[in-house]
Amino acid sequence: AKMRAPAANSAAGTVLFGTHEALQGVSASSGHLATGAVAGAAHGAVCAPLEIAAFRLHRTMLPPTASIALALRAAPNFASGWTIARQLAPFCIARDTLGGAVFFFSFESGRGLLCGPEQSPTRFRQLAWVGGIFTAGGAAGVMYKCVAEPFDIAVRRMAVCLERGMSWEWAVRTTWHRLAAGGVTMLVPSVSLLVTTFPSSALGL
Repeated sequence: AKMRAPAANSAAGTVLFGTHEALQGVSASSGHLATGAVAGAAHGAVCAPLEIAAFRLHRTMLPPTASIALALRAAPNFASGWTIARQLAPFCIARDTLGGAVFFFSFESGRGLLCGPEQSPTRFRQLAWVGGIFTAGGAAGVMYKCVAEPFDIAVRRMAVCLERGMSWEWAVRTTWHRLAAGGVTMLVPSVSLLVTTFPSSALGL
């Protein structure tokens, strides 16, 4: 099950791109790897509680209109979502620090290779520039997904363990054993996931 709902993606995406733009504005000489990594870390910190809330809304009997605060609240059969989010936050931050660096470096490099100047005298060149942005954005999203998917799989499995009342140590141990038993291929994103990631990432820009 996907842990990221559209609303969560929208809010976290605002943090990601807003932080990157702010850092570029403060220091234009900063490399896209560095600014992407910092923006990604902020994105991961915001994502942790949002992903746990989306995870609970998907897997429990809470109504779809339930608020994030309600989804994260402790209940008789559930631990506090805020506690679980704090435990998983380091993994989300690590995921998006690497993913953010790869995403923005790929996007800016691709845009530089594929796009000419934005202000172009001919309609054809303008369309080519838009196509270059679309392609660079889609490719960057695919690169991010390749980096993030192993972390996402681990976070999902640990979230399930923690929701079942396991201690943090047992959740990590159980997840590690399951991933080790599944092999490296278990951590590789599927072709269908990458195919759907390309247009969603391109249109998101």
